[in-house]
Amino acid sequence: VNGDINTDNYKDFRYDLHFVSKDFQPINSTVEDNPVFYGKLSLDADVRIIGEMKIPKIEASLKINPATDLTYAMPGSELKLVSAEGVVQFLDAAQSPDSIIVAKKSESLSDSIIASLSGINYAVNLEIDPEAKFKVDIDPKSGDYLTIGGGAKLNVTGDGAGNQSITGIYEVKNGVYQVS
Repeated sequence: VNGDINTDNYKDFRYDLHFVSKDFQPINSTVEDNPVFYGKLSLDADVRIIGEMKIPKIEASLKINPATDLTYAMPGSELKLVSAEGVVQFLDAAQSPDSIIVAKKSESLSDSIIASLSGINYAVNLEIDPEAKFKVDIDPKSGDYLTIGGGAKLNVTGDGAGNQSITGIYEVKNGVYQVS
């Protein structure tokens, strides 16, 4: 890490920081440590943070390394079978949603990431090594999961107004979708 954090009043800060790492492991945990994200995430990073505290600008190049073996357990995967008989309930689309469902959705990964990135301008070049392994645990009780492997070169951008985009190619080389 190198750079400066400047302030005149200890309330408003200006950044000019540069962070470079090789084989950085932001995640290296077991399911007992963190039931949502577990495994190992290994990456090389070159990140620059510049600008003011209220609207910082982040420019980054990230490369996810082959040592990565990361699992994401989907929130809501704790659904339970109520009975052996299936029940289908049709709902009126104009009806307001159940507050429990809204609460569950607000805890999702995308909502938490979007909320934490509001007010930030960022541009990230993301490269994923084809040997990196990812698993999405859709329902641990039934054994439903998705594993995927492949290479990617993606550009991820966002602005302070909440506009976001991901462009590029993710070429899937292998994977399994297990449904019980």
